Order: sequence, then C-alpha cells, then structure tokens
Amino acid sequence: MIDIAPLLFQGTLLNQQGSAIQNAKVQLWQTDLDGNYLHPDPGAATNPASPDHSSIVSNFQYFGTDATDFDGRFEFLTYRPSPYPFRPYSHFHFMVWLNDVDNGGDTPALVTQFYFRDEAPPYPEMLQLDVVEVEDSGLYNYGSYVNGTIVIEAISSF
Repeated sequence: MIDIAPLLFQGTLLNQQGSAIQNAKVQLWQTDLDGNYLHPDPGAATNPASPDHSSIVSNFQYFGTDATDFDGRFEFLTYRPSPYPFRPYSHFHFMVWLNDVDNGGDTPALVTQFYFRDEAPPYPEMLQLDVVEVEDSGLYNYGSYVNGTIVIEAISSF
C-alpha cells in the first residue's frame, strides 16, 4: 500500500455579487501518483510508465461530489495529484452544477481546473491554490490543506 499524506481541499462557491450559493454540487477528480486517471479501460492510462495503474492507492476513488452548505462551502479529503506528460502541472478538475443533478439536472454550469501556485502554472491567479502545511498535533487527519473559491455567474443563491 502506498503511504501518502492526505490533503484537505476546502472551498466556497459564490455568485458574482459575493453571495454564497447553497445546495449546488461540486465534483472533483484527479490523477494518481504517476499521473494516471482511474479509468475502467486499462488502455486509457495517461502515463505510459504505469499503464497497469500500479500507483493507484487502494480504497481511494480519485473523484467525488459534495453539496455546498448554507455558506456555499464544500470540502474533499484527498491528496495532491501528479502531473502527466500531456499536462505538466498538477491539477484538480472540477465541475459545478447549480441545478438538481440528482433529479435529472445534468448540465454543469462550470467545468475547469485548479492548479498549485508553487509549480508556477501559466493560468489565472484565481485558479491557483496555495498549499498550507499543518503542524502534526494529532488533531487533524490530513497533513496540508488548500482553500479554493469558485465564483460563478448565477442569478441568485439557491
């Protein structure tokens, strides 16, 4: 089993007026430690160095969806993804649904990525995350965290 330090990704979803958007869905997906996406087709590996997905961490699904709370907050306990040859910067993909995705609302309002500032990616600052290391006091089940704010055009908060 591969031992990696968990990362807490905390975020907030806001409209352009700065108001929280509640009850939206935020989905996050990412690569493994070798830059592979977990995919049911073994030929779909993105990094030829590990086409068998040997770097996949057991009991980790590499994607998840969270609903925003009253304050527009969401969070994921994950780890830092690795880059792959076709995209040389580590990143989280994310998708946002403002409508009720559980009841047939399947058109996302936004699909994009967050990158890590310490890799100096050539992308807008609003898409860059700062990693903050957590002093190991035994109080947390993660070794670092990032905070991301998503601002989306929305008529009102739900």
